[in-house]
Amino acid sequence: MTGTSATEGLSDTKIISKSINMFMPNISDFFEPLDMQNDYPFTGVPNMSNFYKGIVKLEVTQNILFIFDNDTAGTNALESLNKIDKLPNIKLMLLPNLKFAENFPVVYRNKLSTRNINGFALTIECFLDLDESKNYIRINSSGNGKINSKSSLKKSFPKNFDKTYNYSNLKFLVQYIKNFWINNI
Repeated sequence: MTGTSATEGLSDTKIISKSINMFMPNISDFFEPLDMQNDYPFTGVPNMSNFYKGIVKLEVTQNILFIFDNDTAGTNALESLNKIDKLPNIKLMLLPNLKFAENFPVVYRNKLSTRNINGFALTIECFLDLDESKNYIRINSSGNGKINSKSSLKKSFPKNFDKTYNYSNLKFLVQYIKNFWINNI
């Protein structure tokens, strides 16, 4: 059985695909990512939500897993999309909660504190080799959070397997994706 995965952006797709290929290559053909290199118009939550609605209306028969960030926008989108008619071959998923994210440094109005970022600001970068002592979530005036070192975290993701890199959260993510699909078909 083959299928497709759709994410909010190109870096999410690259990180998830590479992790599946590294840690569970036997399922990589099922989670074949959408081609986001060539004019992929569906990046971001609003576009991905509209893409999902279009796929459902067209009654596409291919297996598709939509993976949203576990942040405010992703959580709201999932809640909204779960209210419309679904197809049994199309699944919606949030990135899983992470234990360390329950007490993560945040900066809001120039004050440092800690907060549970699961469901608020948990993105794919949180699954990378993240040094929690150097990273924090900056909360803007509208209440949305973004990790401070997003681009450097993505750049630090190794092109090839590196023994010194901490893959534990990525291994957890791959197992979670596999279990999510198995438990929801």
